[in-house]
Amino acid sequence: MLDEMLYFEGEKEYARMITGAEELLIYRRLKDIEEQLLSPFVRVHNSYIVNTKLLS
Repeated sequence: MLDEMLYFEGEKEYARMITGAEELLIYRRLKDIEEQLLSPFVRVHNSYIVNTKLLS
C-alpha cells in the first residue's frame, strides 16, 4: 500500500493522504505520520510529505 501513496498534506490536526485512486482524511498530525514513515517518504514542506519514489 505504501507504493500507492503519492503524498500527505497537513491540515492542522488532520492529514490528507493522496493515492492514485482516492483521498483519505486522517485524524493525525503530519508530524506524527512523518515519525512513522521511512524512505522513500520525505517532508519537503511544512505541510507536505511526498513519496520520492514516484517523482519523475
